[in-house]
Parts: sequence; structure tokens; C-alpha cells
Amino acid sequence: MGTTAADQPGFPRRGHLALLAMVYACLVVYGSLVPLDYRPVPWDEAVERFWNLPYLQLGIHSRADWVANLLLFIPVAWLSMASLTLDRAWEWRWPAALLIMPLCFAFALAIEFTQIQFPARTTSINDIIAETLGGLLGVLLWMGSGQRTV
Repeated sequence: MGTTAADQPGFPRRGHLALLAMVYACLVVYGSLVPLDYRPVPWDEAVERFWNLPYLQLGIHSRADWVANLLLFIPVAWLSMASLTLDRAWEWRWPAALLIMPLCFAFALAIEFTQIQFPARTTSINDIIAETLGGLLGVLLWMGSGQRTV
């Protein structure tokens, strides 16, 4: 007896969304390091610079950059949540959120730390805050309507 269309898993599946999340995360890293002008900084100096990241006063240009960083991380979190919880019971959402939020924060920290090696890039606490808030918004958007959206 053959399988019918109703027996087949839907598209997209969690694996598709996980792959999309990884591809998007790679694009985020690439976009965060352009123009790819790598200048090595000794580890001790990089750590020192990172611990002393400035909190920048937000002028009009900085506000646009802050919003861009916030928006950049919404899909990271949304796709990550989707890859863990699509077509699963509601109970999966909170543990997934408790996993994804610290991962988004760590991802933001890693990007900002790496940007120290790329002098054309500006690193600041503002970016980490914006990216983490974008991650939170992505998680909340998935929890609110993600399953219906897919």
C-alpha cells in the first residue's frame, strides 16, 4: 500500500528551517565583517578592548545602525525557534526560548569580539544590546504566531 500526500510530512520541516537559520547566520557574520579587511590583534589586546567597549551616544546615524542590528537578529531567533519547535506541542516553546536567547546573546558577543579584528567596523555595547533585543523579538514573534505563519 503506497503513501498518500496526507501521510507525507509538511514542507518546510524543522531540518529545512535549521539549514535556513545556519545560512542566514553565516550571512549575518559576513555582513558584520565587510569589508573583510582583517588585521590581527593580539589576544590580550582584543580581550582588553572588548572589556572596554564603549556605549555610544546615539546620533541619527547611530540610531539607524542600532535598528539595523536589532532587525538583523529577529530572523536568527525566529528561524532557530522554528527549527526546534515547528509542529511540536506548545510545551517545547519555553525550553527552546531558554536555549535560543542565550545563544543569540553569545552570537552577538562573538560578532562584536570578532569585529575587533576588522578595523573598519565599529564595536560597541549598543550593538550587543540591539542584537540581543532582536533575538528576543524573534523568539516572541515565533511564540506568538510562528507556527501559523509557516
